[in-house]
Amino acid sequence: MSQLNEIKCPHCGHWVVWNCRVDDKCPDCGEYLEEHRFVHAEQKRMADEAKQKDDYFVIKDSDETITQIYKTFLNIFRWGAFYGIPVVFIIVGALVVIYGLVIL
Repeated sequence: MSQLNEIKCPHCGHWVVWNCRVDDKCPDCGEYLEEHRFVHAEQKRMADEAKQKDDYFVIKDSDETITQIYKTFLNIFRWGAFYGIPVVFIIVGALVVIYGLVIL
């Protein structure tokens, strides 16, 4: 049994049948029924796209499964190397400082 959902439009005040989707609009005024949810969903979508574009190998939907797995592995390896190298330098620097304190 389906339940009928209604929501009052925050812009014009008319009661509207609501499908509980983020992009539902009021048929009277054309504004989004839950604008804050829509804005949040759009920001999240844009952040995901920016993150995906930041990868070295862009994974496309048209790529085969093995190619997507290969590109994912290479992207993880790239970011691991990117963040791993500074960690190694920090550890070596800390060891030099500790060694210098022990010798003194």
